[in-house]
Amino acid sequence: MINLKFVPVHFALSYMTGILIGFYFELNLDILMLLLLLSWMLLTKVYMNLLHAIRPPFLFSFLTFLIFVVLGSINISRSQPRNDQTHYIQEYQAGSTIEIQLLEMQRPGKYYQRYIGKVRKVNGQSTSGKIMLRITKDHLSRPLNLSDLIITQVPLKKIRPAMNPGAFDFKKYAQKKGIYHQLDLKNKAYLIQKGSLKGVKVMASGLREKIIRSLARLKFSEDHFAVITALLLGKRQELSPGLLDDYKDAGALHILAISGLHIGILLLLLELLCKPIGYVKKGRQIKMVFILVCLWSFAFISGLSASVVRAVCMFTAVSIGMFLNRSLHAGNSLFLSIIVLLFTEPMYLFDAGFQLSYSAVFAIVAIVPLFKGLWSPENRVVSYFWNLFCISLAAQLGVMPLGLFYFHQFSASFMISSLVIIPFLGTILGLGFLVIILDQAELLPETLIFLYDFLIGSMNNFVGLLSDQKSMIFDQIYFSFFLVCMFYAMIFYVSRWLKYKQESSLKAILCCAFIMQCSLLHQKFRTQRTSEFVIFDQVMHTVIAKNNGSSLDVYSDRETPELIIKRLIEPYKQQYYQVGKVSRRPVKNFMKIKGLRIFIIDNEVLTIHPGIDPDMVILRNSPKINLDRFLTEFKPMILISDGSNFRSFARRWKRSCGRAGIKFHDTYEKGAFVYKSFM
Repeated sequence: MINLKFVPVHFALSYMTGILIGFYFELNLDILMLLLLLSWMLLTKVYMNLLHAIRPPFLFSFLTFLIFVVLGSINISRSQPRNDQTHYIQEYQAGSTIEIQLLEMQRPGKYYQRYIGKVRKVNGQSTSGKIMLRITKDHLSRPLNLSDLIITQVPLKKIRPAMNPGAFDFKKYAQKKGIYHQLDLKNKAYLIQKGSLKGVKVMASGLREKIIRSLARLKFSEDHFAVITALLLGKRQELSPGLLDDYKDAGALHILAISGLHIGILLLLLELLCKPIGYVKKGRQIKMVFILVCLWSFAFISGLSASVVRAVCMFTAVSIGMFLNRSLHAGNSLFLSIIVLLFTEPMYLFDAGFQLSYSAVFAIVAIVPLFKGLWSPENRVVSYFWNLFCISLAAQLGVMPLGLFYFHQFSASFMISSLVIIPFLGTILGLGFLVIILDQAELLPETLIFLYDFLIGSMNNFVGLLSDQKSMIFDQIYFSFFLVCMFYAMIFYVSRWLKYKQESSLKAILCCAFIMQCSLLHQKFRTQRTSEFVIFDQVMHTVIAKNNGSSLDVYSDRETPELIIKRLIEPYKQQYYQVGKVSRRPVKNFMKIKGLRIFIIDNEVLTIHPGIDPDMVILRNSPKINLDRFLTEFKPMILISDGSNFRSFARRWKRSCGRAGIKFHDTYEKGAFVYKSFM
């Protein structure tokens, strides 16, 4: 039985369940449509018999749950390329002419400008579907605008999955954004029709770029200007890696991304400014319309990026709920905004920004009143900072499990940064909007420029000071999805215990803590009993790891930079709970793991003593070996080519292994080779 008070919660959770089922199980669309029709007919029959019922029975609740589950599955299934008849893969063939409209600029790489684009046409046929573009910088005089149209016949490439264990899987990340292919453009193998596209988003992007160009003339320092454009306009591409690391280590990275925090502060500022309007005739209606116009105007000048639109949609629902003075559950407006957003774009559910934003806001709505009930200081100043502390702590509790799962890092200085920066963030945002308005009107005084530059510089310096406190940064934390679920369950039961003081809630808290501890102990036991041999995929270098459970030996050449070792080993270690000490060693030609004989052939060792009889052979640094003759003498179970070899050599070795009936593993094609056993 469902309480009518929580109908939006019921519908939203049902719909999200349907999206997850449809995405991971790839259900047949025709069967889903038939199931929806049958469920709807049954619901209509039940409803007609219950017009006078005070509460709907279980069958009514179950049918509404089923309908929204099916709707979620249908929506996500229809968005998949296999079911979308307008998707470009239905028309594309090698050599096709494609027209691409730019949707979003990504953070540039060392050699490439990166964009997300939409395939508008294939051979003149209108299509849909997103694509990742990489354009070499040396062929671009300036970054492209969203109004530019790209025409090319360069073949599309599938996005490569993660090639090493624990590495960020960009293929899965892109697929959850509806992107399945990428396009590498260089050597002028494309045409650009500048300014040929129109539309609301193009206009919004053009306005944002105009504001950024205008602000660039105000002589802000480089780092200050990057923070200003990120805070006010949502453009983070100019932030230097060092500055990003400072904010990340200080637990203040969320400040640089326009999210629910910024829109919430903007909503509070607008409520404060518009308070006198509420006293005039129909003032509440006028105030609500004015606030909504301001919120969506901010989204417009921020370029209508997905994260900003999500945050504005969220707080549009909140502001409408405030206007209607609803006495329903405070989270209802948030759940309604979730339903609206996921109906328009179901893939948002898999976006980390979407998950983190809603987790923070839900935690604030649910937990802050409980914290305030513990203590209500009478002094206004103390009350202000106590409220701020409650909000910061609740938001951090809301995002902590997901943050540990995605980033494997926690900064204990988050509370200091929140208590110091957030009280002034409203002032910083308000002054920033004033700077933009006065600058566009050509009325901006030098004093205000100096003041704003000083504020941004002070915030950067404070964040840099916090980031230097390395003892407060805990990284390489193992945190599985199961632990995420148990952590949120514990937060839920803690909030219930604070509110109702029920013994059952306390028992549930202890049960969750016990299950989490058992999970960690089980993972620690498995880690200590793991014996694993990994040959990483790394261009021009050989990197091999031998995991003995209690220790990790890394074999590489002396010339291999420490940065490469760190980039490969740290993500690998995060898969395990408390991997032992890491030791770096030179590559050996003969190794043994759990009775498996491994021989490594390079340019220094081209022959194997007949008595060795290797089970596994690794070829590295492109050795000049007659592999056909070698394989007639030795019959290893598998032969492995790592990333240090020339591609032409690897292709020739693959053919030789095919003729000899020997299994061949090329790390460039298949990713790292992992041999695992348990002690």
